[in-house]
Amino acid sequence: MKPLKSRDELKEMKKILVISNMYPSKEYPHYGVFVRNAAEILRNGGYQVTVCAIPKCDNRLLRLFAYGWAYTKCIFLGTFGKYDCLYAHFVSHTAVPARILKKIHPKMYLVENAHGNDITIQTEEDDGKNIERSRKILPLADRVIVPSTYFKDVVSNTFDYPSDKIFVSPSGGVNREILYAIDQKPARKQCGLETDAYYIGLIGRITSGKGWDTALYAIKIIQQKNLIPNLRLLIVGSGNQNELLEQELEKLDLKAITERRPFCAQKDLKGYFSSLNLFVFASESESLGLVGLEAMACEAFCICSNNFGIATYATNEENCLMFEKGNVEQLAQTIENAFKISASERERIIQNGLKTAARYDRKVISEEFVQFFDGLLGKRQW
Repeated sequence: MKPLKSRDELKEMKKILVISNMYPSKEYPHYGVFVRNAAEILRNGGYQVTVCAIPKCDNRLLRLFAYGWAYTKCIFLGTFGKYDCLYAHFVSHTAVPARILKKIHPKMYLVENAHGNDITIQTEEDDGKNIERSRKILPLADRVIVPSTYFKDVVSNTFDYPSDKIFVSPSGGVNREILYAIDQKPARKQCGLETDAYYIGLIGRITSGKGWDTALYAIKIIQQKNLIPNLRLLIVGSGNQNELLEQELEKLDLKAITERRPFCAQKDLKGYFSSLNLFVFASESESLGLVGLEAMACEAFCICSNNFGIATYATNEENCLMFEKGNVEQLAQTIENAFKISASERERIIQNGLKTAARYDRKVISEEFVQFFDGLLGKRQW
C-alpha cells in the first residue's frame, strides 16, 4: 500500500478532472474500463484525479437525469476546484461541460479522448449528430488522444486538427500481470466447462455492431457440417441485445451447445480465454478492440474481423486468422480453416499473438501516457 501524501505534496500535485459517459460499475464491470484504467495510470503517475462518471442507464428518463447531474457536478468542480486540466472522454457526449469550462477557464487545458462513434459513423444506427457535436468542440482542445493510428488520421483529416497535437494511446494497454495463459484443463474446471469439448468463444458486450449475430450464423454452418466433434459455444458477457441473442440461439437451434456466463472481473478472464480452442472477435466497429489483445495475451487462438480498429494490430495468418466483417460464410470458412490447421502453425500464430500483446503491455503504455500529460502540464518537455 502506497503511503499517504502529505498536505504539502498534495498542493504541488497537478489536478486533473475527468468526465466520461462510460465507467465501470457493479452492474456493468467492463463498461468503460479503459476510462478507469486511464484515471488509475494518472494517479500512479503523481496526479490528483477526480472522475465525474455518467452511470449507464437503460431508462431514457434516468439517463437524461444522469447526464444532467454529471454535467452539473463537472462544471461546479471545474469552476471552483482549481484544476489544471479537463480530460474529457467521448468528445460528443461530454461537449457541453467542456465548452462551458473552457469558456470560464480558458487557461485550463482541455484534453479530448476520442473513442469511435464520436468521430466516425460505425453502425447503421449512427445519424451523424455525434460527429457534428465533436466538430464544434475539437477546435477548443489543446490535445486529442486517440486509441489507434487509424483514428489519428480521422481526427486530422476529417476535423482538420493538427496531427502533432494528437497522441495515440491504446486504451490503457493490456494488464499482463493478470492476463496470461493457464493450462486448459484446470482453466475449464475453474470455469465450470466440459473437459473434452471443443469450445468456440465470444467474449464481450452483446450490443449492436459487436458481430455476435455474424458469429452465431457462422457457427450454425459449422454445426451443420458435423465438422467439429463435441462442439460447444461459450458466450461471456451481456448487453441490451440479450433478448435478441436468446431469440437467435433458439431460432438457429444452438441452445443445446451454448453455455453462457455473465461478465466477470478482468482478472478472471484468463480462465475463459485459456479454456477456448478458438476465440472469435467478430465486431464490426472497434476503436481498437482491446479484448483481442487480451485474448492474445492469454494465448488464445484468435479469429478477428477486419474492422479498422482491430486491423491496427491484427495481421492475417501472422498473429490470427481474419475475415471480412459481417461476412457469415467467410467466418465459417475461417473457423473451418482454424480447426484444420497444423499444430505447429497454430502454435506459431499463438506465439506471434503473444508478442503482439507484449507491445501493448500496460507498463509501457502507462509510462508513455504519463509522459504525455507531464509534457502538456509542464512537468516535463513533451
